[in-house]
Amino acid sequence: MANKNAKNGSKNEQGGKASRAKASGRSGKDQGRQAKGQANAEPKGLAGKVNQLKEFFEQSKVELKKVTWPSRKETVSTSIAVVVLVLVMSIFLWGVDLVLSRVVQLILSS
Repeated sequence: MANKNAKNGSKNEQGGKASRAKASGRSGKDQGRQAKGQANAEPKGLAGKVNQLKEFFEQSKVELKKVTWPSRKETVSTSIAVVVLVLVMSIFLWGVDLVLSRVVQLILSS
């Protein structure tokens, strides 16, 4: 009976760790890194900042490799669509402004 409770206790502890990881938004790897970082404290001061900056650029490089960049054709077609939309909206707003200014002039001249 005591052995069964010990097993259940260890399962509960593991479940608790998993639920804390989910609640904090960190994966098990992140928690492992955090625990490892706490055990091996990084140097403080300038050396620590340089290490953080180096790690940031390494992680950025990895993330940029995951990006799918649009082709030249997709970029040109999207840019043309944006320019056309801007022209259409500017003409529309110019017309609305013209009509509303005439309405205001009629009201004020009466």
